[in-house]
Amino acid sequence: MGFCYLSVIVVITVLLQGQSFGKVIQSSGIQDVNSLFEYDCTGKEDGNYPHPTKCTHYVACVAQKYAYEMVCALNHDGNPLHYVQDSGPDPATS
Repeated sequence: MGFCYLSVIVVITVLLQGQSFGKVIQSSGIQDVNSLFEYDCTGKEDGNYPHPTKCTHYVACVAQKYAYEMVCALNHDGNPLHYVQDSGPDPATS
């Protein structure tokens, strides 16, 4: 239970500092799964967009300034899902 509270405090602290990097703790250690990377979000509304090269990733644009490379979720069998453009909600509301 204490670990959950510590995790929440760390996440809140990171968000307040203007950074939003996802981390996954695995038996092999901590691995970045979502990270800031170079992608032009200028003129794009907040939301999710197709990754330019990886179908198992997508780009989350925030404030027309920040781009985050996000890993798609896993399905019930543990296999990665793929981002399919125009298959879901409007990027502005996703």
